[in-house]
Amino acid sequence: MIHDFLPICKGDMKKRGWDECDFVYITGDAYVDHSSFGPAIISRILEAHGYRVGIIAQPDWKNRESITILGRPRLGFLVSAGNMDSMVNHYTVSRKRRHTDAYSPGGRMGLRPDYATVVYCNLIRQTYKDVPIIIGGIEASLRRLSHYDYWSDKVKHSILIDSGADLISYGMGEHSIVEIADALDAGINVKDITYIRGTVYRTDSTDNITEEYIELPSYDEVSTDKKQYAHSFYSQYCNTDPFVAKILVEKVKNKMYVVQNPPAYPLTQQEMDDVYALDYMCDYHPVYKKDGGIPALSEIKFSLTSNRGCFGGCSFCALTFHQGRIVQTRSHESIINEAKHMTEEKDFKGYIHDVGGPTANFRHTSCDKQLRYGTCPSKQCLFPKPCNNLKVDHKDYVALLRKLRKLPKVKKVFVRSGIRFDYVMADSDDTFLRELCENHISGQLRVAPEHISDNVLKMMGKPSNDVYMAFLNRYAKINKKTGKEQFVVPYLMSSHPGSTMKEAIELAEYVRDMGYIPEQVQDFYPTPSTLSTCMYYTGYDPRTMEKVYTPRSPHEKAMQRALIQYRNPENYELVKEALLSNGRSDLIGFDRHCLIPPRKMAARGERFEKTGKKRKGIPGYIKARKTMYIVAVSIGLAIVAAFFVTGLILCKTRNNLLTVMAILMVLPTAKFAVDLIMCIACRPVSDELYERIEAADDKFLHKYECLFTSREKATYVTALVITPHAVCAYTTDAKADAGRFKADLEKYIKEARLSATVSLYNDENQFIKKVKLMSESRETKLTKEESDRMQWIWESARCMCM
Repeated sequence: MIHDFLPICKGDMKKRGWDECDFVYITGDAYVDHSSFGPAIISRILEAHGYRVGIIAQPDWKNRESITILGRPRLGFLVSAGNMDSMVNHYTVSRKRRHTDAYSPGGRMGLRPDYATVVYCNLIRQTYKDVPIIIGGIEASLRRLSHYDYWSDKVKHSILIDSGADLISYGMGEHSIVEIADALDAGINVKDITYIRGTVYRTDSTDNITEEYIELPSYDEVSTDKKQYAHSFYSQYCNTDPFVAKILVEKVKNKMYVVQNPPAYPLTQQEMDDVYALDYMCDYHPVYKKDGGIPALSEIKFSLTSNRGCFGGCSFCALTFHQGRIVQTRSHESIINEAKHMTEEKDFKGYIHDVGGPTANFRHTSCDKQLRYGTCPSKQCLFPKPCNNLKVDHKDYVALLRKLRKLPKVKKVFVRSGIRFDYVMADSDDTFLRELCENHISGQLRVAPEHISDNVLKMMGKPSNDVYMAFLNRYAKINKKTGKEQFVVPYLMSSHPGSTMKEAIELAEYVRDMGYIPEQVQDFYPTPSTLSTCMYYTGYDPRTMEKVYTPRSPHEKAMQRALIQYRNPENYELVKEALLSNGRSDLIGFDRHCLIPPRKMAARGERFEKTGKKRKGIPGYIKARKTMYIVAVSIGLAIVAAFFVTGLILCKTRNNLLTVMAILMVLPTAKFAVDLIMCIACRPVSDELYERIEAADDKFLHKYECLFTSREKATYVTALVITPHAVCAYTTDAKADAGRFKADLEKYIKEARLSATVSLYNDENQFIKKVKLMSESRETKLTKEESDRMQWIWESARCMCM
């Protein structure tokens, strides 16, 4: 077998000695041959089973010839929109067009169409009338039956109808795609492939369905009656488990039905290992190098997938419909082998960015009976409280992380996938949480409470707020024991079904009391096939058929989001309107409990316009201040002397009004003289140090030549590097009191309702080493919220500066 990318042109086919492909895979993503990309997994599995697969990535959907570059495939076309639903890829929750696409060369937007699966299939049908088309991936999987489409605000048919495809391979697809390929290779007509688990097909009659099935409300019913839609969705939701699910049948129109077979069985650990041991190139195709590569790969290139599936059951998550609730895991050997290969990559810097999956700390099924009887159709493993049968055990995950930490060339192993804090709280053993704090986070732990109102959390399928508060206490105690100052960064969600303005204001008050603005805020996004989307569209909770309040107007959604980020000056008017319209004018004012002042203030930094003057934090500031103080002292002394001498000459005595004025002028002159003396002891940042800092980090905020003053002592800081949660400082003063400086600055920052860990170094090399470590451990691009947070920390710190 040739170790190379799969063919993308006839020239590549010729090199392999192929005259045709068995399958041509059309994908809306750029071609990345990595196990985190669905098209790579499916194409490599088919290759491992002896099939010839070619790739057409991001064809020009306006040009029919673009899907003919590999010729007519022998068995069929495989079509996927890519790793994301194309509409989520293109549009924000406010339906505004995104500017970048992480799955396209150089992040360029516009290389795939809206509703990409449908468009690609229609393009194929225009050219190849009778070639089988099998669609898959997240877009097809979540649109396999009638579904609410947020972007058009209507109920759409199964994507099988709109696309004209022959089959949907839903879910992860490893089992079903091989069975489909083998059936086609055996000469079976695609219309007769109706028996494979994990597939959806069309039929003219239900007479050929020999097993028990559930007939869902028809498309006409669900598209006109929201209660019928909710009933239909809940039937689908209760039939997502491979061990208990029944065949689902949905009538589209007279003599046309869409039939969903039960899901494919979960992969065994050996099968998971085999999938991740396939012959991936672990890189994007070389044709994209000139464009700067594929941004999405940088996020996961040095991450390890340890599991799939999730029994968390969050209402807004589509994993139940795609990967299922049964957790499947890779063996330690498989993961460690991949890690060893990873360390040999030339751009590996010693950091494994993640070891996880949908939920990092799930390493086995939630209970022993799941692989025999399946998951409970109408019950959740963790919600509203952990099930009595739940297996709570982190030992396997802890053992895996320990093995990875011991690998040569590995400096640190991060855990950046979400962890379920309620699952952690159900574990009486602190070992996992302690080792997580000691070894696998860098100053902050990301968790997803999503909200603090129990009413909203109930709709979300999340644990009550007291569980989260208990977790925060436990986390703080463990960090105190280990001597680390680390923070929890919560992911919060606005406008979820169940959230009225009352709950939104409660969440804003919680954010106020946290002391800092969260960097991750998500306005609820109604994507296909989630419980929350069903609530959003119908106004009913399909589990109980009780009515649910749902924020639907763009204006109310904007207000709810603005409340969480109330400190952003751009949100002032929305926050003020929200507070006044809900009778909460008590939160408008200058008291500490208030969210906003009575009138809009200038944005932080707006009053520091570029005037050509040296400002605080800029190299050369100390020299400019020295010059200013010398001039001020000189002028002051000259004025004092002039007043005194003039009075003495005119009055022939020192007891006169001009002498009094001279004495009064001594006071400001003396202050300038003291400031000058303090500045004289301060050494400006050298060009060499400045260049070392700028070379060590290009992500965070850098400030220079800051003279911090307090009641006890002044501390001159040559350089500051500010991250969203830390301040790293360097001073040339060997006698500087690091403890006092840390306490004073953290107090100032806290008074601004922020929080950050402060450290002070007087060894230049140690400081540079720390800066490099912080920079290298942060691989992802800073969000706008994180950038704003760094600026806010600086604005708080600069209040201490002379």
